[in-house]
Parts: sequence; C-alpha cells; structure tokens
Amino acid sequence: MDPAGMVEQLKQHLPAILQGRPVLLAYLYGSASTGYVHPFTDVDIIVSRQRYDARESYADSLTVLAVEGVIPAAFLSTAHRMVRLRNRLGHLYWEVDPERLYEVLQHDLGDLSRFKAAVCSFVQKIEPWREEDSSLKP
Repeated sequence: MDPAGMVEQLKQHLPAILQGRPVLLAYLYGSASTGYVHPFTDVDIIVSRQRYDARESYADSLTVLAVEGVIPAAFLSTAHRMVRLRNRLGHLYWEVDPERLYEVLQHDLGDLSRFKAAVCSFVQKIEPWREEDSSLKP
C-alpha cells in the first residue's frame, strides 16, 4: 500500500481505536511512510495529545522524548543503542554479531523495562485517568 493509502486507512480506523480521546497529532513514520512495504512491514505511528517536534527516525524521536521529559536525558544513549540494535535486527539481520546479541539478551533486557517505566510514569502524570490501566504499570 502506498503511504497516502495508509494514511487514509489510519484516518478511518484511529478514531475507533482511540475511543474519542483527544488527539492533537498522529504521525506515520518509518518504512511504511516511505512506501517501502513488504509482507512483514510494521506500521510506525506516533499519536500525541502534545505538540512535539516530529522527526524522521527512531533515534531522533527518542531525542525529542528526552527533551520533553518523557525519558530521562541520562537514558538517551542507552535508548539510542536499543534503536540501533532494533534497526540492525529488523533491516540488516545478516550483519548481527551473534556474540553481541547474546550479550544484550543476557545483560541489557532491563533497559526495555526502564524505557517502559519512564513512558508509563510520564503518561500517568499527564493523564491521571489512566491510573487504573494495568498496561501502564511501570
């Protein structure tokens, strides 16, 4: 599907998914936004009630999250490493060093929990009605 068609699909389906919650911005990015679509393509969407600076890459998006206080600035370099590994696994998997991947799986998975906790904490501060949502527990 071309990016324009994907945007139209999102406009059609996002209101039902968001169930009437106010949204200021929905931004499609990543490979689907460029038209590079294949059977395993994921769809990357940022949906926000805040007006943050839209960026072109995962790494740049993480920088915005740090600037806006969503994730701690001290966590940014770790988050960038996470994104680089994710990109390598998703797009250049033949270049993944198995020993490095094993090291990450053994020692760095807690970084994902730290990221989730930071985002959940931020969401609970700006949307206290989400307190009862168990998916937002850090």
